[in-house]
Amino acid sequence: MTLFGIDVSNHQRNFDFAAAKREGFAFATHKITEGTGYRDDYWPRARAEMAKHFPGRWGGYVFCRVNTDPKVEARVLREHSGAIDFPLQIDYEDTTNGGSVDDLLRRIDAYRAEGFTRFLPVYIPRWFWEGRMSRKSLDRLPMGIWNSDYVSGRDYASRLYPGDDWSPARGNGERGGWADMGGKPVQILQFSETANVAGQSIDVNAFRGDDAQLGALFGATAREEEFDMAGEAAAVAGQFFGPDGKGFEILGNAVETDPTRKRFLTEAVAVILTQLAGGPNFEGWEQLGDGEVKKRTLVDGIGRVMQQNNEIIALLKAAQK
Repeated sequence: MTLFGIDVSNHQRNFDFAAAKREGFAFATHKITEGTGYRDDYWPRARAEMAKHFPGRWGGYVFCRVNTDPKVEARVLREHSGAIDFPLQIDYEDTTNGGSVDDLLRRIDAYRAEGFTRFLPVYIPRWFWEGRMSRKSLDRLPMGIWNSDYVSGRDYASRLYPGDDWSPARGNGERGGWADMGGKPVQILQFSETANVAGQSIDVNAFRGDDAQLGALFGATAREEEFDMAGEAAAVAGQFFGPDGKGFEILGNAVETDPTRKRFLTEAVAVILTQLAGGPNFEGWEQLGDGEVKKRTLVDGIGRVMQQNNEIIALLKAAQK
C-alpha cells in the first residue's frame, strides 16, 4: 500500500488543506522557519488546518542554514512554532553553504534542547547528499531519510508516482528513488514538485505502508487517532462529491438536479441505472419490447438479440444439412 502526502510553504499562501484531504492525501507538512532570519507567516494558519484535516499525520519543518548558529536557529524555530505538539521535519539542503553530517547532528541536538521530541525522517535530497555532503555515511542520524528524486511532467500524484520499487540508475553505480542513502533507508520519497493538488502545482511525497504505519512514523497520539476518523470521512465524501464538493468534471453537468455544477457519483450512477434499466425501478424500455414482452431493460434487450441471433444460426445450420 502507498500513501501520498504534501509539503507546503508560504509559496502556496492560504493553501486549501481540506481539498487536499478530499483528494485522498494522507499527510502534510508546512514550513515554519528558515535559518535565524525567516519566519513563515502562513505557518499559524497552516498548523491549525493540518491539525484539523490531517490529525496525527502532520508536521512542520525548518529549512536549515548552515552559516547560522544551531542554537539560535533552534530558538527562532521554537519561538515561531507555538505549541510543539507535532513532529519536526528537518529540511537539510543549504545549496549556498553546503552541509555535513556533523553540522546536522549539532542542529538535531539544538532542536531537542528547545523541547522538540518527535522527529520525522530528515529531508535530504539525494543530489545534495551526493554533491554537497560527499556521500558520507548517514548511520549516525537518529532517524530515516526523506529523499527527493523527481519524475517529469505535471499531473495528479497517483499518475506521476513511479512505483514502490523505483530506483533509477544515477551513474557510478549509484541508484536513486527508494534506494538507501548512506546506509539509511528512504522512508518517504518526494517524487514530484509539479503535481496537481487542490488547484495548485506543488511537491508530493509517497510513503510505502498503511495508515497505521504512517501514524506510527508521525508519532500520532491516541487522541489524534480518534479524531482521524473525521478525516477518513472527509476523504470518502470526496469520492462521492468530487475533490471540491462540486462534482466531477468527467461525469458532466448535473442537468437532472443542478445544471450549475458537475454530477456527483451517486447522480452519475442514477443516470447509468436509468439508461440500462429504463428507470430507477428497472421499468424497462418499450422500444425493446416485442409484443410478447412489453418492456425490457437494456441488458435484457441485448440478451434477447443474442438469443435471436443464436436461433437464426441454428436454423441456417439445419438448412445446410
